Amino acid sequence: MGYGLLTVADEIGISASADIIEARLPTAEYILKTAGSMLVDTFHNTMREMGYVKELIKAIEALSVKNVLQSFPEDGILSAGGLQNMESRNGLEWIIDPIDGIHNFVRGIPEVGLQIAIRSHGELMYASMYQPFNQEQSTATRGMGAIYHDYRNGQELNLRVSNRTLAEGLVIYDGSLGTASAINSVEVLRRIGPKADGTRVFGIAIQDFTMIASGRAEVFVTTVAHPEDVAPGILLVREAGGRVTDLSGREVDIDSRDLLVTNGIVHDEVLSLLGGMQ
Repeated sequence: MGYGLLTVADEIGISASADIIEARLPTAEYILKTAGSMLVDTFHNTMREMGYVKELIKAIEALSVKNVLQSFPEDGILSAGGLQNMESRNGLEWIIDPIDGIHNFVRGIPEVGLQIAIRSHGELMYASMYQPFNQEQSTATRGMGAIYHDYRNGQELNLRVSNRTLAEGLVIYDGSLGTASAINSVEVLRRIGPKADGTRVFGIAIQDFTMIASGRAEVFVTTVAHPEDVAPGILLVREAGGRVTDLSGREVDIDSRDLLVTNGIVHDEVLSLLGGMQ
């Protein structure tokens, strides 16, 4: 099943999968909200060095594994911490990012969140991205669109990408911009930056993807993607009407390292500027 025009068979398959996914949503919500409270409660701890954060990741992973396997023992788990990954025995897999924005957390910057995606036989079916400090959550269900929730005021909005051109657009770069592991991102900046209205770096994948999905930015580029970081965002942006490929314009999956994420309108222009970069 591709991510293009849906056939009748696709729609039937999505409907059946949707029932399976819906049964898992209360568990996903419990994990996100409970782990979010853990992040907030420990944020002001003076021992926020990386060793402490690793222990917090272990605790969130343990919470996630316990709750998933307690209700759905056949499901698989892929976690960013990598401590308790488990193979799926039924084609369903949870992809969990226990802390998105680790370096922000360590430095006392409250741009931090948690993410969960669920795949069915390799297809992304559900995504949820939660920022506990802002009390904001973005969710997407395959074939049903993307929704933004603001728990501070009870606001709920359908997410939709913008219709801005690149000249009017905001470009977002991965937080590792300029590091040795992301040297290509500097070249990306050189090629795209002068053509856009502005640039930003947030250091948190949740913000990167939701900025595109909500129409507040038009381009996001990363050359150091990890599955747990990008799986929820790929589905969110697609369900909001955007486009996601690699830097050569090929279709991507959650294992792709290079991602170009746009509102769709500017995608081909950006690909042309990148000239098939790998």
